[in-house]
Amino acid sequence: MAIDLSKLFVVGISSRALFDLEEENRIFDTQGLSEFTKYQLDHEEVVLRPGSAFPLIQGLLGMNSLLQTRKVEVILLSRNHPDVSLRVFHSIDHYKLEITRAALTGGDSLAPYLNAFKTKLFLSLAPGDVQLAANQGIAASLIYSPPPEMQSAPAQIRIAFDGDCVLFSDEAQKVYDQQGLTAYHEYEKTNAKKELPAGPFAELLKLLSEVQGETPEKSPVRIALVTDRNSPAHERALRTLRAWNVRPDVALFLGGAPKAEFLKAFGAHIFFDDKEEYCKLAAQQVPTGRVFLPIPAETEVGVRLEVVEDAAGKDQFLLVCRRYLKKEYPEAEGDFTGWYEANISVWSSEIRAAFLAELSESIENTPVGKERTAVGTEDSDKAKLQAFLENLAQKYRPR
Repeated sequence: MAIDLSKLFVVGISSRALFDLEEENRIFDTQGLSEFTKYQLDHEEVVLRPGSAFPLIQGLLGMNSLLQTRKVEVILLSRNHPDVSLRVFHSIDHYKLEITRAALTGGDSLAPYLNAFKTKLFLSLAPGDVQLAANQGIAASLIYSPPPEMQSAPAQIRIAFDGDCVLFSDEAQKVYDQQGLTAYHEYEKTNAKKELPAGPFAELLKLLSEVQGETPEKSPVRIALVTDRNSPAHERALRTLRAWNVRPDVALFLGGAPKAEFLKAFGAHIFFDDKEEYCKLAAQQVPTGRVFLPIPAETEVGVRLEVVEDAAGKDQFLLVCRRYLKKEYPEAEGDFTGWYEANISVWSSEIRAAFLAELSESIENTPVGKERTAVGTEDSDKAKLQAFLENLAQKYRPR
């Protein structure tokens, strides 16, 4: 049956954001792809526990019934191979989630499929995929592992949002970053009645507001603004929400106070913020997602998620290639530089460091031409190294 996805609020979610796959991921990291595959096939009928984004997805899908029209479509987007994904689909059926569409890419990048599905919100535990989504103008969040005491899926979902760089643009944040707190407060006082530009999660907020009830205890959703803003910067935020016809149930203007305890007091089922330090603390108390902003197109390839240059990692990688290829290296340098930037540079620093450490050890301990076999008929040292890199990257590549 034909469907126009452009008319829906399409949420793309990874299997690890939807379900708790921490043990499965540990097996993949420590024992490799074959043991991970075996474990998934052996446990194919075992229902997975809800992950950090499960309550949000359940609440969003429930909006279709509440509004008596289809507004939300959820797509499963995973780098896993289709053969090991039946367990996820069985779990989707068990929880009666209306998720019928999926892209299972067998290790390939998810980026081309995001726009094909007209994705408006992307949730994943893979930072590289989240950044690629943000760079395409998609609201994207890095979902943290579930907290130790995660609540079961509720009848009323409570969602907390940061303000600047999440609901609102980074306009005011730039003033703070470049000129300091005093200038920031003066700027916000001057512009108190000027509507803030929308941030990446404004559309999600406006969608949720459509099902807010007049009576808080009967409403299916409860919304909180949890922000570093305080007086006098509070007025512009509240006036902007009023202009959007959005009414938050709770507004916490914390002025830099740690957010985690306030989120626990609110009973948040998920919290979205752009600051890593806040997210790490919040994730210990409530399900949390870190919002990524686009990296400007003019920024060099090799700039990492924290917008710092990954020169050291790339240099280490190319040094290993040079040691292995010797005389062949000068002609191959461009190819391996491109491979690194397309594959390894988008990984988290921890995964990248582990990959480079194993690569260095393997090259040092393996004589040229002895233990590397290339895919296909070509048997040059360059082809052997390329095949070896692809095999090693498969082990570490975020799913």
